[in-house]
Amino acid sequence: MAIITPPYADPGRAAFEELDTYTMNFLLAGSHPELKPAMGFPMPNSASYEQFSVLGLNAAGKLVMATEGSDAAAATGTLTFSGTGTANDTVTIGGTVYTLVAAADAEYEVTIGASAAATAANFAAVVNGTDLNETPANPDVTASVASAVVTLTARQTGAVGNSITTTESGTGTSFGAAAMSGGADQGGVQATFVLAHATALGASGTTNGPCWYSGCFNIDALVWDASFDTDAKKLAAFRGAPTPTTILTAKRG
Repeated sequence: MAIITPPYADPGRAAFEELDTYTMNFLLAGSHPELKPAMGFPMPNSASYEQFSVLGLNAAGKLVMATEGSDAAAATGTLTFSGTGTANDTVTIGGTVYTLVAAADAEYEVTIGASAAATAANFAAVVNGTDLNETPANPDVTASVASAVVTLTARQTGAVGNSITTTESGTGTSFGAAAMSGGADQGGVQATFVLAHATALGASGTTNGPCWYSGCFNIDALVWDASFDTDAKKLAAFRGAPTPTTILTAKRG
C-alpha cells in the first residue's frame, strides 16, 4: 500500500493523519515529518516516566503526563415559580434586579401572569431581552423555561460562572441555590512531546527529560495516560500543541 504523506496545513502546529501502513519501525509510522533531535525539559520531583510517554507541560513549566482534557462547562441555576408571584417581588441575577408587577411598562419589569408557568415565561423573556419593553438582555446569563421552571445558563463557560449570585424576595419564587453552579474550566494537559527514553527524578534535585517534538508516531507504541482511552483521542491528542511541536500520530487504516 502507498504511504500517505500528511500535509503541513498549519506549520508549527500538531495534527494527525491515518496511514495505510507503517514504515521505518514500530515507533514511527509513515515517513513524514522526520524525527527531530530531543529537547530537554525540567521534570517535577518524584516523577518517573516510561520511554515513549506522551507528555506536556504543567503550569510550572515541568513535564507531566498529558491528559485528555474535559470540555469547559457553563454554570447553571434554576428559578421555580410555585405561584404567579406578588407585585413588587424581586429576582436578582448577578447585579441585575427584576421586579414583578401587575402590568409591565418599563425595563426590568415582569408581568405577573395568570399562572405560575405564564409568569415564568414572562420572566425568561425579560432576562433574554425579548420582552415588549425591550429590556437589555442580561449580560451574565440566558434563560430557558419549561412549565414553571426557568433555567439560567451562564453566557461564559468556565468556573467564573459559579460566582453569579441568584436571589429572590417575596413569595412564589425560589432559586435552587444562592449562586450558579456547575461551571468548569477546560481541563487536561496538552499533549506536546514524546519522551525519548525513560527518565526519573527523586524527591530532590533537578533533571531534564529528553523529548521529541516532531515525528509521525504509531499510537500503539506510545505510553498514554489512561484518559486517552480510544484511538480517536490518541489520533487527535497533539492537535493545538504549541510551536515548535509538529507531532503527528497514526494508526493502521
